Amino acid sequence: MPLARPRRFNRRIEIELPTRTPNGAGGFEKGWAAPIKVWAEMQTIRGSKEALEHMILKEQQLWKVTIRYRADVNSDARIKYLGKPLNIRSCQDPNGMFQELVMTCESGVNT
Repeated sequence: MPLARPRRFNRRIEIELPTRTPNGAGGFEKGWAAPIKVWAEMQTIRGSKEALEHMILKEQQLWKVTIRYRADVNSDARIKYLGKPLNIRSCQDPNGMFQELVMTCESGVNT
């Protein structure tokens, strides 16, 4: 009996797209739209390290996140994985076929 092959997209993530809401004083406040839940493949690119940011010690991690292609996701959006936000640093359609979106994401800073 052949071994079962694990599913590639096996992590549930949330994608949050940015919103702009008028603040009543002529400007806008940045917020986040309701999350879009998708399946993803997640790989650690760089091991965690400690960084001193705003006098608080935080853990940073760099991730490679692959999802099925979505035209509405870019580096202005963010991802939540296990309740923790990840900033999207870059987005690519690796083969130009609109099949996958590969993102480089960072957790632990400016989220």
